[in-house]
Amino acid sequence: MIFADPLSVGTSNSPPKAATVNGQVFCEGCGALCVKFEIDHIRADGLLGEPTFENSRLLCVPCHAEKTKDDVA
Repeated sequence: MIFADPLSVGTSNSPPKAATVNGQVFCEGCGALCVKFEIDHIRADGLLGEPTFENSRLLCVPCHAEKTKDDVA
């Protein structure tokens, strides 16, 4: 799932967890500036992870692909 607006993550009472500077979003994995980012479950759905804000983070596409590959290994 790819999102363009970090404010669409979480609830109206929850600020985005990703580092932002002047509206730019940085990957919570590698720290790179994200043009596109994906929401990652820190503990994967298939590994008993919960679909909660606390169990999520924003990753750049390469970090999310690597994390997903590790999750299914």
